[in-house]
Amino acid sequence: MNIEMGQAITYKNERRGIGYGVIIHSTENSISFVEIDRITEFTKCYDELGARYPEDKDNVRLKDCPPPFKQLSRGVDGGVYALADINNPIVFTKEQCIKYHVTVLDKGEKISDRDMNEIFNHPWDEQKQKQIELRRSQAVDKFGGIVNDTPDDSYSYKF
Repeated sequence: MNIEMGQAITYKNERRGIGYGVIIHSTENSISFVEIDRITEFTKCYDELGARYPEDKDNVRLKDCPPPFKQLSRGVDGGVYALADINNPIVFTKEQCIKYHVTVLDKGEKISDRDMNEIFNHPWDEQKQKQIELRRSQAVDKFGGIVNDTPDDSYSYKF
């Protein structure tokens, strides 16, 4: 196989039809990758306000995309994220790559080094989450009023 780390792929996904991924390791006989998905209003990435451990600890926004995920992101910069649990990647053998129609996107274009680094290195920092929430609670709008002094935790979505 001629697939390299950082390349974007598509594959047949039994749940959603087409799946997207980024290669994190490849050998002659297999590939390992993390899933890529579109950010929705319910998506929280590990370094954003309201992120919760363990649900969001491995959600990494790809800040330099859409390329090569233009179709998935609908052209919105930073509109996709990696489910970057690198301790539990998806692994396909050579035979599974054929079975699931693994295809390299955009002639082998790779995601940025910055995004790749964040996929591999995104430690959950409870203190950082508290600082983000504190800054948000202290935000003052341009008219001098408080902008949402507490995060809205009244809704919890489980899929």
